[in-house]
Amino acid sequence: MKTFIKPSALVQLTMEGVCILLQEKADDWDSAKRVLGDANFINRLIEYDKDRISERIRKELKRVISDPSFTPEQVGKQSKAAMSMCLWVRAMDTYATVYRIVEPKRQALAAAQAALDASNAILAEKQAQLKAIRDKVAALQQQLADTQKELASLQFQADLCSKRLGRAGKLTSLLGDELVRWGEAADELAVKLQLIVGDAFMAATVVNYLGAFTGPYRNTLTAQWYSRCQDLGVPTTTPDFSLSGILSTPVELLDWACQGLPSDAVSVESALIATRGYRWPLLVDPQDQANRWIRTKEAKAGLVIIRDSDTALLRQVENAVRLGQPLLIEQLGEGSLPSGIESLLLRQIDKQAGRSVVRLGDHDVDYDPNFRLYMTTRLANPHYLPEAYIQVNLVNFTVTKEGLEDQLLAELVRCERPELEESRDSLVTSISSDKRQLLDLESKILRLLKESSGNMLDDETLIATLNSAKQTSGIIQSRVREAELTETQINQARDEFRSPPIAATRLWFVISDLEALDTMYQASLATFKSMYQHCIAAAPTAPTLEGRLQSLVLFMTSYVHRMVCRGLFDVHKQVFSFMVAAAAQRAAGQISSAEWDCLLRGGQAASAAGSSSSSRYSAATGRSGASSTASDLSPLTKPAWCSPAVWAGFMGLETALPGAFGGLCSAVAAAAPASSSSSSSSSEGVRDGWQQLLQPGSTVNDFVGGSSSSSSTVADGATTLCLLDRLIAAAGIGQQQQQQQQQQQQQQQREQQPDTGQQQQ
Repeated sequence: MKTFIKPSALVQLTMEGVCILLQEKADDWDSAKRVLGDANFINRLIEYDKDRISERIRKELKRVISDPSFTPEQVGKQSKAAMSMCLWVRAMDTYATVYRIVEPKRQALAAAQAALDASNAILAEKQAQLKAIRDKVAALQQQLADTQKELASLQFQADLCSKRLGRAGKLTSLLGDELVRWGEAADELAVKLQLIVGDAFMAATVVNYLGAFTGPYRNTLTAQWYSRCQDLGVPTTTPDFSLSGILSTPVELLDWACQGLPSDAVSVESALIATRGYRWPLLVDPQDQANRWIRTKEAKAGLVIIRDSDTALLRQVENAVRLGQPLLIEQLGEGSLPSGIESLLLRQIDKQAGRSVVRLGDHDVDYDPNFRLYMTTRLANPHYLPEAYIQVNLVNFTVTKEGLEDQLLAELVRCERPELEESRDSLVTSISSDKRQLLDLESKILRLLKESSGNMLDDETLIATLNSAKQTSGIIQSRVREAELTETQINQARDEFRSPPIAATRLWFVISDLEALDTMYQASLATFKSMYQHCIAAAPTAPTLEGRLQSLVLFMTSYVHRMVCRGLFDVHKQVFSFMVAAAAQRAAGQISSAEWDCLLRGGQAASAAGSSSSSRYSAATGRSGASSTASDLSPLTKPAWCSPAVWAGFMGLETALPGAFGGLCSAVAAAAPASSSSSSSSSEGVRDGWQQLLQPGSTVNDFVGGSSSSSSTVADGATTLCLLDRLIAAAGIGQQQQQQQQQQQQQQQREQQPDTGQQQQ
C-alpha cells in the first residue's frame, strides 16, 4: 500500500479509519503513508488498547463504518492488505460497541463477585464451625455405633453361649451312652495293637497254609504255633485263636449266614481263608456248600458261572476279567488246572500305558480290580500237580459235624414246627440288617465328628444329624436286643428237636467213611438229606415230643441202614452195622476213645496214650480198673508158646485199657508151663478169671458165669475180645482180596523185569 501514489477511495477510506483509531492525522494520503511507514505499525495494531476507545473516536469512526462500500469484499478488490485493515477497523468498531454494553455488566459482575467473596468468607467460617460440630457429632455417632456393635457382639456371644450350652448338653447326652463303649473299644484296640504282630502272623499262616486241612488238624497246628510264639516272646492272642475275630466282623458273618454259609467255626474259617487269601481259592466242596454260598453271595455282582469242561471257558474268563465280574469255575477235575489262565492265577498284572493288563492265552486283557475268581471241585480228596498248589489256595469246605447238625435241625424244625423256623429265619435276617444299619450309623457319627470344622457346637446340622442317628440307633438297639432274646428262646425251643439231627449226622459220617472200604462207595449229601426228609414224613407219630423224636431216631436208623445195605457188598454189610452201632456207643460214652484207638490201631499203638487213656476211659464209662504201665508188666515172663509180637500186643492192650483188660498179661503168663511166677501185679481173682477164659473149649458165658471175681470189667474185656475176633473174621475176606491184588502186582512186576533187562542189553 505504501507504493500507491494515489490510492483508490476505498483504500484511502480504510487508512482513514485506521488513523482515527490510532489517533493520527489522516488529512491526505501522505499522512497515511507516514503511518504505514512506521516500523511499529503492525505491533501497534496488535497491541492496540481496544478497551480505551473513546466516544469521540467512535463518532469519528462511525462516518467510515457507515459507508456502504466499506466492506472487506469491496476493499479486497482494491487491495488485499487494505482488506485486512478493513477487517481490523470493523472489528475494533464492533468490539467498542459491544464493550459499551458489556463493561457495565462487567463492573456489576465485579461488585457482585466482591459481595459473593465476602459472603463466601462468612460461609466458609460458618462451614468450618459446622464441620467442627459435625465432626463432633460423627465422633459421638461412631462412639454410639461402637457401643451398639459391642452390645450386639455381647448379645450374640451370650446367645451363642446359650445355644452352645444347649448343644453341648445334647451332644453329651447323645454321646454319653457311647462313652463307655468307645472307651472299652479303645482299650481293646490298644491291646490288639500290642498283639497285632503275632495275630497278623497267625492269621497269615492260617490263610496261606491251613486251608486244605480239617478243623481238628487246624486247631492242633495253631496250638503248636501259639506255643512257639510264646517261646519266642511274640505277643499273640490267647490260645483260643479265632480267625474270624481278626479278619472279619460279626455283621459280615451274619450276612454270610443269611447267604447260606454254615455257621460252624470250621466253615466260617474256610470262608475267610477263601476270601482273604492272596491266591485265588480252589474249594474242595463235595457237598456243594461253598458253591451255593458263593452263588448267593455274588449274585448281585453279576456272578459268571462256568464249568471246567466248557469250550468257551477262556472267552468267559476274559469277559469277567475285563468287566470286573466275579467268576465261578465249578466241577474241576483232577490233575491240572484250566490252561491259559496261569498268569491270572499267579496275579501277574502288568501296567501298559496306565492300564492294568493280564495275559490270558496268547493276548493281553484289561484287568478290572473288582474281578474275583472262585473254583470248586466235588472231589472229596482231589489230587493235583505240585505247581497247582502254588497257583491256588486249596480250601477244605467239606461238611462238618456241627454244620450238618444245624442244617438237619433246621430241616426237622421246618417240618415239625414251620412257624418256629420261619420266625428264626426272619429274626436272623432282621438282626443282620439291624446290626449292619447300626454299624453304618456308628460310622456316620464318627465320620461327621471327624469332618466337622471349627467348633462342632456351632454346627446345627451335625447336632441334628447326630440326634436323628442316635434316636434311630436307640430304636434299632432295642429291636436287636428283643430279637436276640427272641432268637435265644427260639433256639431253646429248637434244641428240643436236636436228638434226631445228632443221630442223622452220626449216620452220615459213618456212610461217608465207607469209602475207606471201597472207592465205589461214594456218598451224596443231597441223597442223604432226601432220605432224612422221607424219614421225617414217614416216621410214626407219638402223643409226646419225646416219643416222636425217639420213634424218628429208630425209624431213621433202620431206614438208612436198610437203604445203604442195598448198595454194599455182603462182606461189608456186617462192618457197616458195626460202625453204626459203635458210632452210637461212642456218642453215648459207652466206648472210650482209648478202646476205639485200640480196636483200629492195635494195643501197641493205643498204649502210647498212657495213663491219660485210663482217665478218659474212667470218666467216660464210670468204671475203674487197675492202672497198669509198661514198668508194672516188665517183670512178667513171655510164655514160650507166645510170639514176641503177640506178647507185645497183650502188654499194649492191658496198658492202653487197664480198666477192661487188667490182669490179662498175668493170666496169659500163668497159663503157660514156662511162665514166671512173678504175677503179683494183678489180683488173684482177675487172674483166675482170665485163666478160666484161656482154657480150651471155654466160652464167654462160662467165664462170666463161673468167674469168682464177678468183675464186670473183665467180662467187658472178654466180650470185646470176642467181638474183635468176629470183626477180624469178617474183615478177613477183604484182607485176602488185598493180598491177592498185591501178589498179582508183584507177579506183573516180575514179568516186566526180564523185558526191561532185554531192552537195556
